Amino acid sequence: MSRRLPGRIRTFLLTLFVVDDPVALLVIATFYSHDIRPVPLAIASASFAATLATRTLPVRRRGGLVIALGTTMWAGLMGSGVDPVVAGLAIGLVTSAYAPLRSELERATDLVRLFREQPSPHRARSAVVGLVSALSNNGGLQHRYRVWTTYGIVSLFALANGGITMNAGLLRGPPALLAPSASSSPTSSESRSPSSSPPGPLRI
Repeated sequence: MSRRLPGRIRTFLLTLFVVDDPVALLVIATFYSHDIRPVPLAIASASFAATLATRTLPVRRRGGLVIALGTTMWAGLMGSGVDPVVAGLAIGLVTSAYAPLRSELERATDLVRLFREQPSPHRARSAVVGLVSALSNNGGLQHRYRVWTTYGIVSLFALANGGITMNAGLLRGPPALLAPSASSSPTSSESRSPSSSPPGPLRI
């Protein structure tokens, strides 16, 4: 559908989506923060700075470190009084997205050619690493977690924003609207008529 739209509209929508995240980050950090504590905030800031520094490391060594730093940043924001959703927004904004460079594609092609000429576990691993390194972090993460984000995280996000409370009680029993209310049940024998019988269980 986007390919059929005029170029100006596509540029406007792309700009809107890009600007939306920094604005949302500023609004959440400004209006949803309370009782700011400097020490946890400093820990979160240091974790974010360390996350930026990991971009100089090889891709295969970056994943676990970024997860640990992101978790530390989230915990620091939680303890500082700043809404921890800022951690996800900030890390998402600095995740690189770019088209594969021609030099990296040629290098990956050479590695695949070497594996085809002389198959071995070492060259197979080198070919896989070369192919993965040619992609941006954003592209690799989208491919790896697309199923989880599409069918899990985004769905939970929509339910939470819809005001649906998700807890263990929601899974144990029927919703409160369908359960018989305690205030509507008779509280004494005088309120019952002789011919009335106790209401049976609610069936849906």
